[in-house]
Amino acid sequence: MPQAIAIARRAGVRVVMITGDGPVTARSIADQAGLPGGPVLSGADLEGMAPDRLRDLVTQVSVFARVMPQQKLQLVRALQAAGEVVAMTGG
Repeated sequence: MPQAIAIARRAGVRVVMITGDGPVTARSIADQAGLPGGPVLSGADLEGMAPDRLRDLVTQVSVFARVMPQQKLQLVRALQAAGEVVAMTGG
């Protein structure tokens, strides 16, 4: 997987992981997959966050953990508001 992430990054694609796993597990998987280091934003962090603040954060954070299904849509919309083209895989 690190090779696929590296190829995507060289092509200008920013890969973000959104998972229901806990923050420690998510960071470990992200590190193994070759995602950039940095903070992990949790679903609890998203609750009540102002849309402008979230829009700013999604451009800086690559790993989102303990995210509920409805929060995935919130993240997609925030990425789009930040000018990103978004595609999602997985379940």
